[in-house]
Amino acid sequence: MGVYKLTINLLKSDLKQCIFYCLSITFSVGIIFNAFNIVTNESFVALGKNEAEVSSTIIFSIISIVILFTFFANSYFIMSKSKEIATSILSGANYYKISALLFFQNFIIIGLGSILGYILGIIISPLFLYIMFRGLGISGSILDLSIEGIWGTFAVIMVQFFCVSYGDFMYVSSKEITELMKENRQVYKPDDRIVKTPKIVYLIIYLIPIVTIFINPKKLDPSALIFINIIFSIYGTQGVIRYFLPDIILKLKKNKYINDKVKLISFSNLHYSLRKLDFLVVILSVSTITLIALSGLYSHSSSIKIVSICSYITVIILMAITILYKLMIEVSNRRYAFKQLRLIGYTISQIKKIIFHEVKIFYYMVIGIPLFHIVIYLILFKNIGIISMTLSLAFLGVYLLTFLIIGIISYFVYKRLITSYL
Repeated sequence: MGVYKLTINLLKSDLKQCIFYCLSITFSVGIIFNAFNIVTNESFVALGKNEAEVSSTIIFSIISIVILFTFFANSYFIMSKSKEIATSILSGANYYKISALLFFQNFIIIGLGSILGYILGIIISPLFLYIMFRGLGISGSILDLSIEGIWGTFAVIMVQFFCVSYGDFMYVSSKEITELMKENRQVYKPDDRIVKTPKIVYLIIYLIPIVTIFINPKKLDPSALIFINIIFSIYGTQGVIRYFLPDIILKLKKNKYINDKVKLISFSNLHYSLRKLDFLVVILSVSTITLIALSGLYSHSSSIKIVSICSYITVIILMAITILYKLMIEVSNRRYAFKQLRLIGYTISQIKKIIFHEVKIFYYMVIGIPLFHIVIYLILFKNIGIISMTLSLAFLGVYLLTFLIIGIISYFVYKRLITSYL
């Protein structure tokens, strides 16, 4: 079978996953295009040098997060195709053919997603420019499209394309065929660290930032305090997500819910879903806290404040969509397991309860873990006097509302994907 035909067959093997991945590319390209379009806009460039530099740094940081989002989406996509790739190798395909297959696969999906992303970016660019002009109190055409922005976006797309293609090939070539075959069926991943930090230590480090809200704000250096707390937040959050919570879930499953047909399965699925979630939650926590801090530290500069607030909203939406994407890819790989549950006597009603309980606990964790630190920093910043109560409530409202909507969408999409397969 030719490489082109093999690529098409591989993409057709699960069209929904391809659509999820393509839409993630579309969304990321749309955001990157508008970020470049703002940075290279003549009215934005005409701002004061310091304001333009800080605002540009924030925007390029958002572009970096969007690029990481694309790499993350690709890693999950290639993992979902590992079994088909292993089958191709067993059928006689050499690594040269596999590399060509991965190249064409990414070319098709990233190419289509990029075209749709440009279209999306152009459609929503007037909204982005309107918000910028209105927030900065400057005038300009909301229909402006920067040539530099178009080419800058294209350069990022090309870098992404070659990086993900190379990364995919390295992933496949570094795995044994047996590892590829069982990649999506490995529910439990043992803790293989040589030196194991006690799990409770991660929780203690995660809670340390709460101490700072009781310190006299006049004795604080806001920048130094934010930096120190972020270090504690990063280490504590990844440890809580990666080690502390999975251990709690396993203990609950084995000791308390071993005879509960619904929670036994939902906790097993939840334990699996926590894989790779630490990276997303850490990025969510650090980026939101940093942007909240910048909006307060530069409250005297309307341009930096507006860019920080808009970037905060963008990051929240981006992370929410990323987590939704992660969950949906896992659900697509989990359909066969639910089919087996149906065959051994589980009713549709019980399966719906499993889905509801899993999604509910999953989003409690996703929302609650970063929210704890966000609330601490908002209280701290208010005590220092760099953020008003109104702005604090607005930050919280955007965060909670976005993830509430995504949580509801996740439940209904999850339920539809599973019940339509049974």
